[in-house]
Amino acid sequence: MAAKVTQRKKTNKRIRLQEGEKVHVGLDVHKRSYHVAIYSSTPGRGLVARWVQPPDFQVLHKTLFSLKSSVEQVVYEAGPTGFSLARTLQKEGYSVKVIAPGHTPTARVQESKSDGLDCVRLAEFSVKDLLKYVYIPTEEEDGARQVSRHRDAAVRKVARLKCQIKSFLLYNGIADPPGLKHWSLQSVETLRTLVLENEDLRFCLDDLLDSLREAQARLSRLNERGRRIIRREEYREASTYLATIAGVGAITILTVLTEFLAPDRFDTALQVSKYQGLCPLVRSSGGTRREMGRHRGGNRRLRTMIVEASWRWVRRDPYARSLYEHYLKRTSNKKKAIVAVARRLGIIIWRMLTRMEPYREKEAA
Repeated sequence: MAAKVTQRKKTNKRIRLQEGEKVHVGLDVHKRSYHVAIYSSTPGRGLVARWVQPPDFQVLHKTLFSLKSSVEQVVYEAGPTGFSLARTLQKEGYSVKVIAPGHTPTARVQESKSDGLDCVRLAEFSVKDLLKYVYIPTEEEDGARQVSRHRDAAVRKVARLKCQIKSFLLYNGIADPPGLKHWSLQSVETLRTLVLENEDLRFCLDDLLDSLREAQARLSRLNERGRRIIRREEYREASTYLATIAGVGAITILTVLTEFLAPDRFDTALQVSKYQGLCPLVRSSGGTRREMGRHRGGNRRLRTMIVEASWRWVRRDPYARSLYEHYLKRTSNKKKAIVAVARRLGIIIWRMLTRMEPYREKEAA
């Protein structure tokens, strides 16, 4: 049984700062509580205050309001609570940064860990400028991204229901109708009119088919919503340019525009490849060199969509085809070759979005 979290509706701490002193605020944000730490940027001063409060912005703002002019930065780790707290703090005039959890410095030796210690470490690392920040999307960008992610979930649900139907047929010894491999309309209709002696089996199969139909209808609605999003004024120009790449369609454009936000914040192609999760991982020390495949970080949704688009790009674009054959000759592995092509495509997309120009084969080469 989970321990009950004891919360205080207000803090009785009287936070005293020296004249002209600047502080950084570290937050460990959870559904049930906020752990707050205030760390001074004055050398030797260190931790000023720490407390636990309910997950309420108004309580936090009331405590920090008297220190607002001294607060240089507020930081917390990205997580399930999203970016609403960051946007609210920004509206009140605070400088807010959201931290990439995977890049927070950690000790090589085992240390104690708690929510209270985490917020102190975040505030201290913020003072020392040791944190890597993520982009904070606007409400409009976050809403469009939620549509894209809901669509991904709908695609997975449709695929899962198809697997359940096939498993149901296999378990009960029912032969697959012709065309079920590609889920043609005729094969689904055959399953609906299939005569089964057992009424319970007929009921279960009908229920699975009804669920599939509802999931497909939901996916169609989300696809249409996605097409409307990329036709919006703020996305229209970028969508037009991305559509000039052979094999890049509406769904790929939606994913790129909603997951690859603010592409001009990247300075090098290496940073772009790391963010997209398409950068090769190499360990080299002394005379030893180990290639460890693809970098495991990055945006999974963006990576998946770019790799899928790369297969179509290879089939339709002569330059992409020659690039794929070049990597295939070097690696003798189709998966490695297509990831290398996807890495190049991701960099091309980044340059197109930052320069706002269409795809040109010569410049890509």
